[in-house]
Amino acid sequence: MVQESELARSQVPGLPEIDLHSLGTLLFDEGCTYNQLPPDKVHQVGTHTSFVLHDFPEGAGRWISIHFRENLQRLSSIGSLVGRVKIFLSALENDLDLLARRLIDDSSLNNVRMIFGLTTLSAAWGRRHGFATVRYSDETQFIRLHDQTIAGNSFQETDRLQPLTLFLITPARFIKEFLIEDSPS
Repeated sequence: MVQESELARSQVPGLPEIDLHSLGTLLFDEGCTYNQLPPDKVHQVGTHTSFVLHDFPEGAGRWISIHFRENLQRLSSIGSLVGRVKIFLSALENDLDLLARRLIDDSSLNNVRMIFGLTTLSAAWGRRHGFATVRYSDETQFIRLHDQTIAGNSFQETDRLQPLTLFLITPARFIKEFLIEDSPS
Protein backbone atom coordinates (compact mmCIF):
# COMPACT_ATOMS: atom_id res chain seq x y z
CA MET A 1 0.00 0.00 0.00
CA VAL A 2 1.06 3.64 -0.23
CA GLN A 3 4.03 3.90 2.10
CA GLU A 4 3.99 6.39 4.96
CA SER A 5 7.35 7.69 3.78
CA GLU A 6 5.83 8.42 0.38
CA LEU A 7 3.33 11.13 -0.33
CA ALA A 8 0.26 9.92 1.60
CA ARG A 9 -1.79 13.01 0.91
CA SER A 10 -1.83 15.32 -2.05
CA GLN A 11 -2.88 18.93 -2.18
CA VAL A 12 -3.89 20.32 -5.55
CA PRO A 13 -4.80 24.02 -5.53
CA GLY A 14 -8.57 24.45 -5.59
CA LEU A 15 -9.32 20.80 -4.78
CA PRO A 16 -9.99 19.06 -1.50
CA GLU A 17 -7.01 17.33 0.10
CA ILE A 18 -6.67 13.88 -1.42
CA ASP A 19 -5.82 10.86 0.73
CA LEU A 20 -3.88 8.80 -1.80
CA HIS A 21 -4.21 5.55 0.15
CA SER A 22 -8.01 5.89 0.18
CA LEU A 23 -8.02 6.91 -3.48
CA GLY A 24 -5.90 3.87 -4.36
CA THR A 25 -8.26 1.61 -2.45
CA LEU A 26 -11.28 3.12 -4.24
CA LEU A 27 -9.60 2.61 -7.62
CA PHE A 28 -8.53 -0.93 -6.70
CA ASP A 29 -12.11 -1.80 -5.69
CA GLU A 30 -13.49 -0.13 -8.82
CA GLY A 31 -11.11 -2.19 -10.95
CA CYS A 32 -12.08 -5.42 -9.19
CA THR A 33 -15.78 -4.73 -9.85
CA TYR A 34 -15.25 -3.08 -13.25
CA ASN A 35 -17.25 -5.70 -15.16
CA GLN A 36 -20.22 -5.16 -12.82
CA LEU A 37 -20.33 -1.36 -13.18
CA PRO A 38 -23.51 -0.09 -14.82
CA PRO A 39 -22.84 0.35 -18.57
CA ASP A 40 -23.97 3.97 -18.46
CA LYS A 41 -21.17 4.74 -15.93
CA VAL A 42 -18.33 3.38 -18.08
CA HIS A 43 -17.36 5.61 -21.00
CA GLN A 44 -15.25 3.80 -23.59
CA VAL A 45 -12.63 5.79 -25.46
CA GLY A 46 -10.91 4.09 -28.36
CA THR A 47 -9.71 0.49 -28.24
CA HIS A 48 -8.55 -0.27 -24.68
CA THR A 49 -9.38 2.80 -22.61
CA SER A 50 -12.43 3.78 -20.62
CA PHE A 51 -13.22 6.14 -17.80
CA VAL A 52 -15.69 6.61 -14.97
CA LEU A 53 -16.76 10.09 -13.79
CA HIS A 54 -16.77 10.85 -10.06
CA ASP A 55 -17.74 13.93 -8.05
CA PHE A 56 -15.40 15.62 -5.61
CA PRO A 57 -17.14 16.43 -2.32
CA GLU A 58 -18.71 19.82 -1.73
CA GLY A 59 -19.13 20.70 -5.40
CA ALA A 60 -15.40 20.97 -6.07
CA GLY A 61 -15.87 19.56 -9.58
CA ARG A 62 -15.47 16.09 -10.99
CA TRP A 63 -12.65 13.65 -11.52
CA ILE A 64 -12.06 10.77 -13.89
CA SER A 65 -10.83 7.30 -13.07
CA ILE A 66 -9.16 5.95 -16.17
CA HIS A 67 -8.98 2.23 -17.02
CA PHE A 68 -7.08 0.23 -19.63
CA ARG A 69 -9.26 -2.90 -19.64
CA GLU A 70 -11.22 -3.00 -22.88
CA ASN A 71 -10.71 -5.45 -25.78
CA LEU A 72 -7.49 -6.94 -24.44
CA GLN A 73 -8.43 -10.34 -25.86
CA ARG A 74 -7.49 -8.89 -29.27
CA LEU A 75 -3.88 -8.94 -28.17
CA SER A 76 -3.81 -12.66 -27.35
CA SER A 77 -3.21 -13.61 -31.00
CA ILE A 78 0.13 -11.76 -30.96
CA GLY A 79 2.80 -14.35 -30.23
CA SER A 80 5.32 -12.50 -28.12
CA LEU A 81 4.88 -10.45 -24.97
CA VAL A 82 7.06 -7.71 -26.48
CA GLY A 83 4.81 -7.62 -29.55
CA ARG A 84 1.68 -7.37 -27.40
CA VAL A 85 3.19 -4.54 -25.37
CA LYS A 86 4.14 -2.60 -28.52
CA ILE A 87 0.66 -2.98 -30.05
CA PHE A 88 -1.01 -2.10 -26.72
CA LEU A 89 1.09 1.04 -26.24
CA SER A 90 0.42 2.15 -29.83
CA ALA A 91 -3.34 1.72 -29.35
CA LEU A 92 -3.08 3.42 -25.96
CA GLU A 93 -1.46 6.46 -27.60
CA ASN A 94 -4.45 6.73 -29.95
CA ASP A 95 -6.94 6.20 -27.10
CA LEU A 96 -5.35 8.91 -24.99
CA ASP A 97 -5.45 11.30 -27.96
CA LEU A 98 -9.21 10.58 -28.24
CA LEU A 99 -9.68 11.22 -24.52
CA ALA A 100 -7.76 14.51 -24.82
CA ARG A 101 -10.14 15.51 -27.63
CA ARG A 102 -13.15 14.59 -25.50
CA LEU A 103 -11.83 16.70 -22.64
CA ILE A 104 -11.74 19.64 -25.07
CA ASP A 105 -14.98 19.00 -26.97
CA ASP A 106 -17.39 17.33 -24.50
CA SER A 107 -19.07 20.01 -22.38
CA SER A 108 -20.05 17.41 -19.77
CA LEU A 109 -16.31 17.10 -18.98
CA ASN A 110 -15.70 20.84 -18.52
CA ASN A 111 -15.60 20.57 -14.73
CA VAL A 112 -13.18 17.60 -14.60
CA ARG A 113 -10.37 18.75 -12.36
CA MET A 114 -8.17 15.65 -12.21
CA ILE A 115 -7.58 12.27 -13.85
CA PHE A 116 -6.51 9.31 -11.72
CA GLY A 117 -5.63 5.73 -12.52
CA LEU A 118 -4.32 2.65 -10.77
CA THR A 119 -2.31 0.45 -13.06
CA THR A 120 0.67 -1.82 -13.50
CA LEU A 121 1.89 0.34 -16.36
CA SER A 122 5.41 1.47 -15.64
CA ALA A 123 5.68 4.50 -13.37
CA ALA A 124 8.57 5.65 -15.59
CA TRP A 125 6.21 5.58 -18.60
CA GLY A 126 3.70 7.64 -16.63
CA ARG A 127 6.27 10.24 -15.57
CA ARG A 128 7.57 10.52 -19.16
CA HIS A 129 3.99 11.37 -20.17
CA GLY A 130 3.30 14.03 -17.54
CA PHE A 131 1.67 11.94 -14.80
CA ALA A 132 2.63 12.23 -11.18
CA THR A 133 3.04 8.69 -9.88
CA VAL A 134 2.90 7.15 -6.43
CA ARG A 135 3.58 3.48 -5.71
CA TYR A 136 0.40 1.93 -4.29
CA SER A 137 1.44 -1.67 -3.68
CA ASP A 138 4.21 -4.18 -4.30
CA GLU A 139 2.19 -6.95 -2.65
CA THR A 140 1.89 -9.94 -4.95
CA GLN A 141 -1.67 -10.86 -3.90
CA PHE A 142 -3.00 -7.36 -4.73
CA ILE A 143 -1.18 -7.21 -8.05
CA ARG A 144 -2.38 -10.68 -9.07
CA LEU A 145 -5.97 -9.90 -8.02
CA HIS A 146 -5.86 -6.65 -9.98
CA ASP A 147 -4.49 -8.45 -13.05
CA GLN A 148 -7.02 -11.30 -12.78
CA THR A 149 -9.94 -8.85 -12.86
CA ILE A 150 -8.91 -7.62 -16.31
CA ALA A 151 -10.85 -9.72 -18.83
CA GLY A 152 -8.68 -10.95 -21.68
CA ASN A 153 -5.49 -9.78 -19.98
CA SER A 154 -2.75 -11.33 -22.08
CA PHE A 155 0.00 -9.76 -19.97
CA GLN A 156 -0.57 -12.11 -17.00
CA GLU A 157 1.77 -14.84 -18.20
CA THR A 158 4.86 -13.10 -16.93
CA ASP A 159 6.16 -13.93 -13.45
CA ARG A 160 7.67 -10.46 -13.21
CA LEU A 161 4.77 -8.59 -11.64
CA GLN A 162 4.81 -4.82 -11.96
CA PRO A 163 3.80 -2.82 -8.86
CA LEU A 164 0.42 -1.13 -8.70
CA THR A 165 0.99 2.58 -9.20
CA LEU A 166 -1.34 5.55 -8.84
CA PHE A 167 -1.23 7.90 -11.82
CA LEU A 168 -2.41 11.52 -11.38
CA ILE A 169 -2.67 14.30 -13.98
CA THR A 170 -4.67 17.47 -14.54
CA PRO A 171 -6.82 17.69 -17.68
CA ALA A 172 -4.74 20.60 -19.03
CA ARG A 173 -1.53 18.60 -18.67
CA PHE A 174 -3.24 15.49 -20.10
CA ILE A 175 -4.30 17.44 -23.20
CA LYS A 176 -0.81 18.90 -23.60
CA GLU A 177 0.78 15.46 -23.35
CA PHE A 178 -1.63 13.35 -25.41
CA LEU A 179 -3.37 15.51 -28.01
CA ILE A 180 -1.89 14.65 -31.37
CA GLU A 181 -2.27 17.85 -33.37
CA ASP A 182 -2.27 16.33 -36.83
CA SER A 183 -4.32 13.20 -36.12
CA PRO A 184 -7.80 12.75 -37.58
CA SER A 185 -10.50 12.79 -34.90
